[in-house]
Amino acid sequence: MRSLEQRFDGLDNAYVRSMILHGMALVELDEGLLPAAQAHLDRALAEAPETSMQVDVVLCERVRLFALLGDAEAMQREYERALARLPAPPQASDSKYQWLLSAYGRGLDALGRSAEALGPLEQRRAALVAADRPIEAAPTAVTLAEIRLKLGRLDEAESDLQGARADPERLTPPNNLILARANVVLAELSLARGRFEEAAEFSGAALSAYEAVAEPDHLPALRARFARARALTGAAPEVPAEARRLVDAALAGWRGKARETELRRATEWLAGHGAAP
Repeated sequence: MRSLEQRFDGLDNAYVRSMILHGMALVELDEGLLPAAQAHLDRALAEAPETSMQVDVVLCERVRLFALLGDAEAMQREYERALARLPAPPQASDSKYQWLLSAYGRGLDALGRSAEALGPLEQRRAALVAADRPIEAAPTAVTLAEIRLKLGRLDEAESDLQGARADPERLTPPNNLILARANVVLAELSLARGRFEEAAEFSGAALSAYEAVAEPDHLPALRARFARARALTGAAPEVPAEARRLVDAALAGWRGKARETELRRATEWLAGHGAAP
């Protein structure tokens, strides 16, 4: 990442430099590299021309950043800062407001305020559906399903996921990552219901997509491996060989990325089946 940054440091276009720094921060946010993401978002904001849409884009990611850092006050400050740049009252049809709704909803969820997160995310999805932009609405539907699953609202989560899968299946090429993510959440939903064969099918489809288009340590692929391992194990007291191979691959990836929450969850699951990590 540092070599990429050095390569573009000499550009004399501040807007382009801001875009590049923002792009680097997006990768770092997804990988959990929060100090690096914060440094790049600070620079991206400083570089962006004040009247440009790039400021709005960066502010949205700063909302998510501070939520992931656990700083609710800073998240709210950045949200209000971004909101103040929009016409009052903000319109759901405004793309910049839609970006902010997504960032705020995901931020609330990251802070553990999952029930509150549903409102802004539902508002964003409704606006995208009304604008006949189903492919853009699908990721938000998957996020809503993840939150509802966390809240134990399984039927609503399933409804979200059915809607999220329909248009990508019809309109996008094979191995689409939106569909893969929806399949992972469907696998987790099936696991919550004890439907292990169904969970194995969904997680297998997701994993096939990730193996075709993503690196082995891609975080969603690790999540899919763990879901499939649990599905293949089902209600058995011991972890079968194929499931053990999958969970070991997931553990290796999470160790490499220092993902403590995922490591703890998988280790506890193995211990519950009499297996060492």
